[in-house]
Amino acid sequence: MAEMLAVSDAQRGKIWLLTLPELEPAFCAEFAGCPGRLAVGGELFCADRAAPLLQRFSRRTLEPLGSFPIAPETEALAAAGERIYALSGAANCLQSFDAESCDLLRSAQVGVYPRALALIPKGRMLAVAGGTDCCLSLLDAEALVPRACW
Repeated sequence: MAEMLAVSDAQRGKIWLLTLPELEPAFCAEFAGCPGRLAVGGELFCADRAAPLLQRFSRRTLEPLGSFPIAPETEALAAAGERIYALSGAANCLQSFDAESCDLLRSAQVGVYPRALALIPKGRMLAVAGGTDCCLSLLDAEALVPRACW
């Protein structure tokens, strides 16, 4: 299968898979809500901007595979192996979920209104940035325990 780029279209309530490098539409799915942040792991995950839900789709066909609750106002999503990470600005927390069962594994407080999330290569550490405290935190990806803060 060709490489694809996943795009959320909040104005039209759709998620698109575009071929690379042509950027031609390959698949399109209606989104019951307002599509927001995306993360791709074994499947495609999309945060709903209108409700505190994370929706799961087949990454090959965009077939809906279900949804599950997350903290409100998702600022960022990331996928690593069998985990999905959701950063909530409103709840000031980082949540980790099992990508297959969608069970909440852990939740950790990460400053005041965190804004950005990045996975360190190999998925062992997470960097969380922003908020009113202007802090960059490095966390263990499995335990969600802070290792450093600048």
